[in-house]
Amino acid sequence: MTTALILGAAMRQDGPSPALARRAEHAAGLYLAGQVDHLVACGGCVTFPPTEAEAIRTILLAKGVPDTAITLEDKSVDTVQNFRFAKPLVSGPVIVVTDRLHMPRAMRTARAVGIKARPAPVPHRLKPRLVLREVGANILYLWKLRGIR
Repeated sequence: MTTALILGAAMRQDGPSPALARRAEHAAGLYLAGQVDHLVACGGCVTFPPTEAEAIRTILLAKGVPDTAITLEDKSVDTVQNFRFAKPLVSGPVIVVTDRLHMPRAMRTARAVGIKARPAPVPHRLKPRLVLREVGANILYLWKLRGIR
C-alpha cells in the first residue's frame, strides 16, 4: 500500500487557506491517478474549526476520493506533530504532500521522526513573505529537531 501524508496548513475563519486547499487537491490527484492508495490527512484545530484534517477530508471527498481511502490525524499543530502523530497510522515509506517551499523542512522532519518518505511537492507560485517565513521556520526546526525520535 502506498500512503500519502497530507501536511496541514492554516484554517481561516471562512474556511481552508489556499495552501491547505492546494495540498488536498494535489493529494486527490495523486490518488485518482493511482499513485497512492491511501491518504492520511494531518492537522488539528489551531485557529478556526474544523480541524485541518477534517477540511482536507472534505476536499478529498469532493474530488472523488472514497472515504475508505482516508485516515485522519487530527491532533497535530505543527510539522513535527504531523509526522509524530501520523507515524502509528502508516507502515512503510510514505509520500509527503506539502508545498514545495515547505518540503525541505518536511523531509528533514520525516527523517528525524523515523519515517521513510519521498516528496510530492505541490506546485505553486512563491510569495516573498512565504519565503521569509520558511527561512525563519527552517532555522527554528534545526534546533527543534535535535534529538527527536
